Amino acid sequence: MGNNIRVIRPSGRVGVTVSLDTSGHYSELAKQWAIAEDKVENTDYSAKYYALQASGAVGDAQDWACKTDGSVNGSEYSAKYYAQQAIASAGAKADIDFSNITEAAKAVIQANSGASSGGGAWGSITGDLENQTDLNTAISACAKTDFSNCTKPYVIETEIESSYWYRKWSDGWLEQGGGMDITANTKGAILFPLSFEDAASYTPVITGLYEINAGSADAGCLWIYSRTDSLFRWVNDGPNGSMFWYACGTAAE
Repeated sequence: MGNNIRVIRPSGRVGVTVSLDTSGHYSELAKQWAIAEDKVENTDYSAKYYALQASGAVGDAQDWACKTDGSVNGSEYSAKYYAQQAIASAGAKADIDFSNITEAAKAVIQANSGASSGGGAWGSITGDLENQTDLNTAISACAKTDFSNCTKPYVIETEIESSYWYRKWSDGWLEQGGGMDITANTKGAILFPLSFEDAASYTPVITGLYEINAGSADAGCLWIYSRTDSLFRWVNDGPNGSMFWYACGTAAE
């Protein structure tokens, strides 16, 4: 395409004709908009530039989805990598049929561990849990966290102070004891922290530690002369020393 610009000067003057071919200019400009790698006319990028950017994004998306031979951006990994790590971690846990845990661990499996008795599958074990007689027997024999199914006595309450202690059991058995300094030729009483069922339901024991030399002619004599459900009375016929006591029996309700 050609454009002619004709300039006419007044009569007797020189006339100038300028011919400007713009087709080559616009053809080159169109090419730049199609394939240039830098900005065209300092305004925007070409179609090829944006196509390459899109192609790179597709590759990045693929790496974020399934790359497993290293991190995607130097610190984070793909979805497939984290999925494989989760599977490997799960493999280190106890199988649901307990086939990969020790006998010691099996011994502490709780009956309320979450296994349903409504049927299902646990590894190679299928059906109702109640029909798995060996597994059901083993689980039923385990202590529940609240000890509600324990058949053997266990401690339910205890206290330790400077002068006494006690220990109460689930079957009603009560143990308690203590100690104190005693003066020569005196008597007194021990008041129990917890009462027994009655005077005949427990056995008290006392012993003394006296401040005498092994070769001394002095002798100690410490004895109980009466008792109730909540105390016993004692007599010290010996020198100064210490008295230690213990009592066990059926606790009061």
